[in-house]
Amino acid sequence: IGILEAVGPSPAWLMALCALPAWLMVLFTALIARQLGGSRAAAAAAALLGATPLAVAWGRKVWFHTPEAALIAGALALWLSDTGLRRWHTPFGIALMGALAMTLRNTGLFWVLTLTPMLVVSARAGARRRLAMVVLPWTLAALLPLRLAPSYLAGKLDARAQYPAAVHPFHEQLGFMPGW
Repeated sequence: IGILEAVGPSPAWLMALCALPAWLMVLFTALIARQLGGSRAAAAAAALLGATPLAVAWGRKVWFHTPEAALIAGALALWLSDTGLRRWHTPFGIALMGALAMTLRNTGLFWVLTLTPMLVVSARAGARRRLAMVVLPWTLAALLPLRLAPSYLAGKLDARAQYPAAVHPFHEQLGFMPGW
């Protein structure tokens, strides 16, 4: 949004900014796959996700969940490269990506909570001090979504009755979400 304010509103800039998280998600997914399964797994993961309409077509729409997914995948990729949090940039990067995800949308808090198991593993690996570099910024960033969570969840519960009319049946979603 800051870039759009600086250069002025432009459909081209907006499209470029919306494409960035989709392609970062493909990159971070490939990095995760490489760390877990090697180069072939990375190539396969990038090819599969890069060919998925949900990720690269729908993911470029404003306020879709792709930015949070990209940030969480980035944090996970960074953590997998240094599970003991030995390098200073690892906890800093994880803290930054998690805080950005939480302040981006109300759902960011729930996305960040999926990273909790990696924090538990790091704590067991003896990285408690470095873990504080992640937990403190996350705690501060969580104040905003926690404050908004009751009204957000109430709105979701109120809209629940509208979902059957607004959301296509699963078999109809297959073509435009994961793709054939």
